[in-house]
Amino acid sequence: MDRRAETDAFNSAVLIEAVDNAWHQLMRMADIESRYPDSAATIQGVSFRILELMQLRLASLATMENQRRSALRNLPVELLIDALSLLPVSGRIAASMVCKNWRDVVLSSPKVWSAIRYSQSPREYTALSADEADMGVHSSRALQKVLSLSGSALISLYVVAAAQDGWEEVYNLLQPHLCRVIDLQILIDVEHSTTEKIALSRLLSTSAPMMQSASVADCRGHNFDETLQLFDGDAPLLTDVLLDGNMAALRHSQQSLRRVNHAIALQRPAVNGLDIAIILDLFQSAVDVTISVHEWDDSDSALIARPTMPSSKIKSLTIESYGTIKVAESVLNTIHWQDIPYVAVLRRGQDTETDCESLFGYLLDRNGSSEGGVRQPFIAKAAAIDWYGDVPDPKYERGAVVHMYSVDEKMVVRKSSQFSLHNYPTRWIASARVFVDLPTQPPQSLFLNISRLYLRELFFMPNIYIHSLPPLPSVVELTIWIMSRQQHRSNCGLGPFSESLSTSEASRIACPLLQQLVIAASWDEYSTATQPLLTPAMICSFVGTCISYDRPQLEQIELVGIDLYVTRPEDLTSMMGFTQSFTTDPRFTLWEANWHESNRASWQNWC
Repeated sequence: MDRRAETDAFNSAVLIEAVDNAWHQLMRMADIESRYPDSAATIQGVSFRILELMQLRLASLATMENQRRSALRNLPVELLIDALSLLPVSGRIAASMVCKNWRDVVLSSPKVWSAIRYSQSPREYTALSADEADMGVHSSRALQKVLSLSGSALISLYVVAAAQDGWEEVYNLLQPHLCRVIDLQILIDVEHSTTEKIALSRLLSTSAPMMQSASVADCRGHNFDETLQLFDGDAPLLTDVLLDGNMAALRHSQQSLRRVNHAIALQRPAVNGLDIAIILDLFQSAVDVTISVHEWDDSDSALIARPTMPSSKIKSLTIESYGTIKVAESVLNTIHWQDIPYVAVLRRGQDTETDCESLFGYLLDRNGSSEGGVRQPFIAKAAAIDWYGDVPDPKYERGAVVHMYSVDEKMVVRKSSQFSLHNYPTRWIASARVFVDLPTQPPQSLFLNISRLYLRELFFMPNIYIHSLPPLPSVVELTIWIMSRQQHRSNCGLGPFSESLSTSEASRIACPLLQQLVIAASWDEYSTATQPLLTPAMICSFVGTCISYDRPQLEQIELVGIDLYVTRPEDLTSMMGFTQSFTTDPRFTLWEANWHESNRASWQNWC
């Protein structure tokens, strides 16, 4: 429903409500008249008054509508252009029919048409959602019209080739406009004819002096030579490249992309050491490299002893493994990566906790030295472990795992299961910098240089105790997130965490530089309201004993998404000292907290 239709519907609803009210008033007056005949004049006066009020209401509605239209007409052109450019093509066409001013803007502003999406059969291609499909055009005639409306403006071009024919005409239409493309994305999932392949090669060999990022996903394994030639010689501003296709197309290429130096992501091609060598040799100036590996073949790994790319140029290396942990280790053994500042290993499979801790130890010991016969672990400037567990419950498929690491930090170690983002407070998830899930008895040297520590205790990490943490001399931000499941409550979540909070062992955490403390908690639908995750006494014990909140350098304390329960009178009594500080100290913030229904009055007094 467009804006005008919504306004008309609103006006109609208001009128109906006003008429109904007037009718009820008249009927009430008629009832009075039948009882008291002498009151006819009074009833007539009331009726006129009701009609007068209805007329005033209609006049006010008309005034509001005129004001709304005036505001739309006076909308700054720059703001209107930015808003219209976000609409799908059908929405832009509909906007041109609102008023003459909007029509002039739509038809005469090339920036409105700066993002061009084309696909012939969007509904048949599963990679496109319904919203993405509606954003584009689906015929060569419409594509030609949109290209003409974009004038000489810089454009972003997205092409999905999933239909069976007609691509020669499309590629020929796009070729003259490649000189003003700043972002190119092409997804090919169809067998092209000979003439279509020639047209595609001609398109990708055209000079693109303004192109800054490019993505070519070729699911059918066509040759990448023309694409690589475009990237290297004819796109001097190109810094971000994503290739997704058959590695066989790269094995015979003689190209070397020396100009590409910012972000290189190569998805799903590498399967052995030779493929890794080709990738690294292809991008000799790369700073940020991502390599995805599904399986590993050691048959020809001996063909390369060390890649030709100088490792000193790589600032960030990400290995995304779809196989076992051993696959990731094989890739790391192939690459000379000891001097790379930031290394991340992303696991997208299901392994045991022992496997993940093995990789964790591998990263820490990868460049160790021997002193007196004892191997000293080498602590990387940055390392990351992501563990993606296979979750059979379909409800988790709607979510996404947030990558919470930063190149600027000293150490990143993360082991996570897949979770649905909307179930958790995104306000603090998005602000994460370093996220650490600890193995049992973590080495003290691990925390020497960490400035931001995000500690999570999940249901598959049952043996982590808060008091097992060594001193944290450099930590300025500490976040502790507790998540528990009902069936695991006996050996995780509430159990060890409450034990650590209720004992003096918690005082072992030494954070002399701590400035921000965040305590977050959540549990899934298997939990019951009768078994609290955190009681006020636990919060008081942790904040008051473990982390003394009277420190002057502690500037912020937050409780996020915590369901707090007062099940005993002593729980509320034990919180009196802490609650007094909470209600008077501006450093304390309570986010998305809930309390037990039967004790709502007590908690209202507390909050």
